[in-house]
Amino acid sequence: EILLQYQETDIDLGLSDEITENRMVISYRDSLQGLFAVNFGYMKEMQNKNLSFALQVKGRNNSDLTISYVYYDVNNTIVNMGTQDFDLKAIPLEFALHDNYPNPFNPVTTINYDLPQQTHVNIMIYDILGREVVKLVSQEIPAGYQSVIWNTRNSFGTPVSAGIYFYQIQTKDFIKTKKMVLLK
Repeated sequence: EILLQYQETDIDLGLSDEITENRMVISYRDSLQGLFAVNFGYMKEMQNKNLSFALQVKGRNNSDLTISYVYYDVNNTIVNMGTQDFDLKAIPLEFALHDNYPNPFNPVTTINYDLPQQTHVNIMIYDILGREVVKLVSQEIPAGYQSVIWNTRNSFGTPVSAGIYFYQIQTKDFIKTKKMVLLK
């Protein structure tokens, strides 16, 4: 018996393969409570006794999954049991640089970006003439949905003037530039 507890709004969950010639599976889903119960058994002794689940995190929110299990032998005696909690991190499928928010802005703006894998990231702000104003990020960043805030200051800590600025993300596999407007 396996019981999976999860947030239905955050996770799509199902069995990868339900029935084989040597295995029988019975499952029950309670979508309101976020429960997925699976009972399975084997018709004959086998070396490989795997049961696979298909799991996908929806959207940008991280989620939790709890798996509780009880294994029985042929005499219906409990062989093993336990519970394991998992923190599931939402990972985007591709690199992306999103529009800053708010735009136009004053005095701060947020820049969101997506990383499908851990990588070194540089995020720079440039003025209208292409001169670097400030480097907001220059480090190894884990995969996931990320963000950084710009407080309209240059690399010396001095506030910059109103105008059009460009922000750029650079990774080994991705470069993208977008425009933003600072109003004062």
